[in-house]
Parts: sequence; structure tokens; C-alpha cells
Amino acid sequence: MGKMAQLQQALRQDLDPNSQRWSLFAKSSHQLISTKSIIKVCYHESRTNSRMTAFQGVLLAIRRGPGNPTFVVRSIIDGIQVEQCFSVFSPLIKKIELVSPYPGKTGKKFFDLRANREHFERLINLKSKAK
Repeated sequence: MGKMAQLQQALRQDLDPNSQRWSLFAKSSHQLISTKSIIKVCYHESRTNSRMTAFQGVLLAIRRGPGNPTFVVRSIIDGIQVEQCFSVFSPLIKKIELVSPYPGKTGKKFFDLRANREHFERLINLKSKAK
């Protein structure tokens, strides 16, 4: 095992000792969050600022790379579609929670939601909230 792999493994142990975060995104886990589910990520804005921020939206993709796995969340803020990419083992993330699971069959990545705004709004129930 190389030095970088050892460092990444030590970082994972420090940030996720019980593998709670990784169990949400690991393919072999029974707690796996599927794409098109609505999730909420609570995180610190910066390392120097202790202010917490929450970002809630549709899980578009999970990238399970060998180094640091990431996931992409998409939401609508003030009528503009916004995407954020989070690192699973980031020290700034404090909590990742599932708001509502997607009931249908899902695949790996759903970037087609970028082009189809009505489908995206239907997923996060913005039309029903606006009425």
C-alpha cells in the first residue's frame, strides 16, 4: 500500500470511524441511498467559520473513486437550479440524512434532470409547495 493510500485510509478512519457515512453510498450496503432520492447535507461553510448550512436537493450522482468518493446534489434556490458536489469524507460535513427515498428503479447517474426542469420540480415537489 502506497503512502497516499495509507493517508486516505487514516483520514477515513478519523472522519468516519463507524463507516456511517460510507454505508450511505457503498454499493454493498443495505442503507444505500439511491440516485433521485432527496437528501439533506448539513455542513460548515468554512474551516474558520463555525456557522452551519444545510443544502437539500435531489441526489444526481455518486462517484465512488479510489481516493475520495463524492456525490452531487441539485436543488432550486430563488428559481435558479444549483448543484453542489460534496466529498463523502470531508471534515466540513456534519450530517447527511435521507429526506425521502425515490420509490422507482434508479440507475447510476441522472444528469438528464438538468435539461428537464418539470421532471426535476416534480421530484422535489416544488409545484405543490408553491400552491
